[in-house]
Amino acid sequence: MTEYPVWDPNVVYTNEIVIHNGKLWQALWWTQGQEPGTTGPWGPWILIGDAPGYDPDPVPVDDYPAWDPTVIYINEIVSHNGRLYQSLWWNQGVEPGLDQNGPWRLIH
Repeated sequence: MTEYPVWDPNVVYTNEIVIHNGKLWQALWWTQGQEPGTTGPWGPWILIGDAPGYDPDPVPVDDYPAWDPTVIYINEIVSHNGRLYQSLWWNQGVEPGLDQNGPWRLIH
């Protein structure tokens, strides 16, 4: 989670820092509806850098079943410790995320 708001074309900005397309931008003066990164070097926004911890495509891990050590997995996607893993081959009881050469691939 980040402390900066996502840029909104309906909001007036006057020196605030926002996130847009995974980057931090700061308004240099009053602006509304002018998209950060599209107004050139003389526009109202200055690029600060990458937005820390920003995930533009959060995946709802609750939409996938939680890993269960008693289930046999073959190519399924499961959630485990807030991440999504896909089984690469038949496995049972092998916890996702413990072995990078194991039967699970981190997908998000």
